[in-house]
Amino acid sequence: MQWPDVYQYKVERFHPDLLIVSFTWNDPYRKYMYRDTVRIAGEDDAMIVCSTLPATLDNPNCQSAYSFVLNPEEGNCHTTSFRIKQEIYQRMVQRLPWFSPYPELLASLMKGRFSLRPRLVVQSYSAGLYATDKEAIRVSLDALERIASKNSSMILVFHPSIEQCLSRQTPPLVQQFFQAGGAFRKVNMLKSLPLGSGEAEIRKWYNAPADSHPSDYGAEVYARAVAQELNHQER
Repeated sequence: MQWPDVYQYKVERFHPDLLIVSFTWNDPYRKYMYRDTVRIAGEDDAMIVCSTLPATLDNPNCQSAYSFVLNPEEGNCHTTSFRIKQEIYQRMVQRLPWFSPYPELLASLMKGRFSLRPRLVVQSYSAGLYATDKEAIRVSLDALERIASKNSSMILVFHPSIEQCLSRQTPPLVQQFFQAGGAFRKVNMLKSLPLGSGEAEIRKWYNAPADSHPSDYGAEVYARAVAQELNHQER
């Protein structure tokens, strides 16, 4: 869902010769949620969560995730985090539509009746999941088609989890996703990774059980396999 925005704001200016979109099995289920760490004021950094880009506190669709980057050796962390919160609140207050003709006072008094809902309320954002496989696939395919319309040299690669590498089984959603069409190339990396290496080797590719993300070594193995797949397809 967020890939077209990521392409527009992060990628397009580089005019890439080849665009590689890598996804895990449950990515299509997730509704739009973009996290980024941004400079708030001075030397303060904080994480924000957005339902659209750009990822700035000036964007009304971005909210603070209340995760701050602090140096524990400098000053009182509690005091610093409180100051950062104040800076964030000030930015959010400044972006509110104070001069809008919308009857904000009436909306507050009506409490949602007559389709009047208060707008001057800071709401936390939580990204949900699409209810069905069909909806998840449709939304993701639409997003990918929008990117492919801007860069025809796009390839989609499925990055399997440790469980999928060990079982050597492609999740049903990914199978449906690959069969659903799309004017771009698709690669199932379960068929390209060196899965004959044995369980001990495969487990080195991930930080499991503490973290299911790839290890540095696993990312290197995956990158080599993707490069080999691209070279094979070019030939």
